[in-house]
Amino acid sequence: MTLTRQYAALAGVAFLMAYAQGALAVDNKKTTPGPPARTTVRPAPAPVVRSAPVRVQSAPRTSTNVQAQQNAAIAAARARQATINQQRDREVAAVRAKQAAINRQRDADAAARANAARGGKPATNGAPTGYNTSRGNQVTIGSNRNTGGATAADRAAMDRIRAGTQALKDKQKKQGN
Repeated sequence: MTLTRQYAALAGVAFLMAYAQGALAVDNKKTTPGPPARTTVRPAPAPVVRSAPVRVQSAPRTSTNVQAQQNAAIAAARARQATINQQRDREVAAVRAKQAAINRQRDADAAARANAARGGKPATNGAPTGYNTSRGNQVTIGSNRNTGGATAADRAAMDRIRAGTQALKDKQKKQGN
C-alpha cells in the first residue's frame, strides 16, 4: 500500500470516528436577532503521520589493546603535567628566596642609613636597645642608647645626690644632739 492510499484510508476512518462520537462542532451561538442561526459543520483535523523512531547505535567497543594505549597516553600526560608543576614550584621558591635576600639587604641598608643619620656607634646585635637585660632585682635606668643602662654622667650625678643626702643626714644628727 502506498503512502497516499494509507493517508486516504486513515482520513476516512478518522472522519467516521469523529462523526460517531459527536465531535462535529455545531455553532448555535446567536449573534444577531433575526433568522435562526445556521449550523456549520467543521471537518475533523487531519491525522498526524509519524515516521518510525530511529535507533542510535552505540560506538563499537574498543579492544583492550586500544584501551591500554589510551591509558598509557593519559598516564604520560599526567606525568608531564607533574613535571611541569614541580618545575614551576622550584621557580617560585627561587623567586621567593631572591626576594627575601633583596628584603634583607634593603633592611640592612635602611639600618645603616639610620645609624649614619643618628651618629655614633651602630646598635649591637645583642639585646634590643632600651630593654632591661639585667639579671638582678635592682635596675639602673639611664640614658645609654645601646643598653638602656646608666652612662658615666648618670653615675656621677647619682654619686652627687648620695653625697648630698649623706651630708644632710649628718647635719640633722649634729642639730639633734
